[in-house]
Amino acid sequence: MKKNSVWLILLILIIPLGSVRTEITTKGVTVMQLKNGLTVILDDDRQSPVVSMQLWVRAGSIYENEKNYGLSHFLEHLVFKGTEKYSAEVLSKLAETSGGVINAATSKEFTFYFIDIVKEEQQLALSILSQIAFAATFPPAELEKERPVVIEEIRRHEDNPEGRLSDDFFQIICPNSNYRNRVIGSSEVIKNVSRPDIINYYKNFYRPENMVLSISGNIAENLLEEIERTFGSYSAPAPFRTEPVNLSVEPGKFLAKKEKVTQGYFLSGWKGPKNNEIDKLLAAEITATVLGGGRASRFYQNLREKKHLVYDIGVNFEAQLGDGIFIVSAIFPPAKRPALIKEINQEFARLRKAGITEPELYRAKQILKSSWLFAQEAQHERAQIYAYWSILNNPSYPQQYLQVLEGLNLKDVNNFIQQFPPELSGIIYVPEK
Repeated sequence: MKKNSVWLILLILIIPLGSVRTEITTKGVTVMQLKNGLTVILDDDRQSPVVSMQLWVRAGSIYENEKNYGLSHFLEHLVFKGTEKYSAEVLSKLAETSGGVINAATSKEFTFYFIDIVKEEQQLALSILSQIAFAATFPPAELEKERPVVIEEIRRHEDNPEGRLSDDFFQIICPNSNYRNRVIGSSEVIKNVSRPDIINYYKNFYRPENMVLSISGNIAENLLEEIERTFGSYSAPAPFRTEPVNLSVEPGKFLAKKEKVTQGYFLSGWKGPKNNEIDKLLAAEITATVLGGGRASRFYQNLREKKHLVYDIGVNFEAQLGDGIFIVSAIFPPAKRPALIKEINQEFARLRKAGITEPELYRAKQILKSSWLFAQEAQHERAQIYAYWSILNNPSYPQQYLQVLEGLNLKDVNNFIQQFPPELSGIIYVPEK
């Protein structure tokens, strides 16, 4: 998912409203918390003919252990197999026959479900998501039919060199953190986990205070009442808190593996700023854009266009719970592996020594600003950005983004660059023969 989504700088007023705490922005965004702990974000756009309704749950692979490894992803499948109100067949067709798109995804930090639908059918979407959130029934026959489906997904993932590369990468750079857990999970767990254990995991994580309901579009006048009637009617039996998970990177740890591949694969990185350090987050975004953001970036021009060391190369910064991660990835001709590693190390040495330039800073800011502003045209992206940063416990990030981005100067970014480690950590795949 693209994390550089959009929103405007918003001014927040806090207004008490009965049983909920409400925050109203100048652009029609309301953030509230129901009595049961559910966070609700309403981004009202009266000009839109559609609504994007998204349920985000703090249930991902960083919260799993060897006994439930992969259950967050398995649940993403199973909740569509029937609820107290809707059968599996009805659930799969209901949104789509009403002109909507329904889907879901799982990550290391969260699982999210969304329905993008015409405004006239938003109450139906709300009903479906509330059933997914609290009333999945896990019919035994449907559960058994879904096991081989997910096991096949795991097999395909393991046959994909880029999927395996990512798994190995996180094992290397954070061996002491649950960020090493892959999202797809374990075939053995999926094959053997019992229905009671699945239900217990569902009840532990799918709780109001562990969720964000984010809605963007032409919101009906009475939708808040419907939210309180559906989502607000559920309560958790006891307080629940997920434990914070931080990245623990071992610098300078690099591994080369022979794999069944025809090209070379390179993935490296290091620990970045925490998700509440917005100035450093954006300094990292700027640096990643200068190095690997598009055809005019340093790495693309030098390593691909001039020296022909790679077929493709990219640099990204990913914010996470706690520490973020700075990532360099490349696909390259195997024979050019020594030259590639040498040149990447030299590029970072030059970067630490001289920093970036004013023209590079300007270009990176314009790219990031344009991406941020263009993405806000889509209701799905707007709902997503608020929910994502709420899940990451930094809900003010979207409101500060443009102002902080504009305020960063060359000194700020180059001071951030001095924090880069002298040695990268990561993994390389090369062909077996």
